[in-house]
Amino acid sequence: MRFELAPRDRLTSITTALWIPAGLLLAGVAYWQTHQWQVLLGLAVWIALYGIIHQLGPTGYYLDSTEIRIERPIGPIRIPLHQVRGARAVDLSPLQVTKQTGASGLVAYVGRFSSRALGGSFKAFATTLSPAVLVDTMPPYLISPADRDFFLRQLEGHLAARGR
Repeated sequence: MRFELAPRDRLTSITTALWIPAGLLLAGVAYWQTHQWQVLLGLAVWIALYGIIHQLGPTGYYLDSTEIRIERPIGPIRIPLHQVRGARAVDLSPLQVTKQTGASGLVAYVGRFSSRALGGSFKAFATTLSPAVLVDTMPPYLISPADRDFFLRQLEGHLAARGR
């Protein structure tokens, strides 16, 4: 069963909307001041970074009797259900999360993060931190299906059918 992404939170929406215009503005001002062609190379890197993060970000989730699949343009991440110990609803603010590697707020939350509220580190492939689901695996995964409660009920049903 396919699950859509939750809408982007305010931080992700604003950062994503401003990323390209801010890069163009900064590069334009820098080029106007210096007339150095390297500024244009910097702009290309700025735009490429957006594209790379977009490729790593989630486009949806899929749940069946064997796995949770995080759909991404670059290829899915598969979490076998036999590795899932459970899942729970979480509601975090960006202030409760520390990025270790990845991107926070540009397109999505992608990478490894940590949170005292969650008791440690986790991998995130989510468009928002609230509402979200923390999937208890090694390592834990934070995802953001649009209908969090329905996703959790479906996952609990699949886990119960597996004897968990």
